[in-house]
Amino acid sequence: MIGIILSIIFPGLGQFYYGKNVRAIAMMILGITPLYPIALVWSIIDIIRLNKKGEAPTFEKKEAIWGIVILLVIIPVCFLILFYGSFTLFNWYSDAYNKPKIAMEEGNDIIKALNKYKKETGHYPEDLQTLISGSPIRSRWASDAWGQSYHYEISGDKKIFKLIARGKDKTLGTNDDIVFD
Repeated sequence: MIGIILSIIFPGLGQFYYGKNVRAIAMMILGITPLYPIALVWSIIDIIRLNKKGEAPTFEKKEAIWGIVILLVIIPVCFLILFYGSFTLFNWYSDAYNKPKIAMEEGNDIIKALNKYKKETGHYPEDLQTLISGSPIRSRWASDAWGQSYHYEISGDKKIFKLIARGKDKTLGTNDDIVFD
């Protein structure tokens, strides 16, 4: 049983456990290539053959079924949990740290462009689209890091503006808004 479990973990480990070192090395080399599935099946079949020949301790059908359950159910479930956990952690990190940083950098770039526009024309543009349409590179400025459009306000005399990224909750006027004056 130990040999099968070791072979399931990585091809060749079960063979090392039973002293079949040359075979184990060959399986391990195949196990680090795209031929991993072949090495895995070969390793498990080899352990079963070793058991039948009496070169390894025999195991009952019940133990073989547990080995298959481990291979087909437990290991995939563990990988799914690991993948889901990693994905969730990445999204949390991105929302908590990366997106606000991206919004701040992008907002500062927009402010620089707005100030340049004012310097050239004497006033701020009516809307952000006026600023964006002049440059395809600026097209990403149409929305913030959370995929929402920036809120842009301009005073009646076009001399003062306010730029707001809506933040994680995507709602204007809440505590997570990023305000640029």
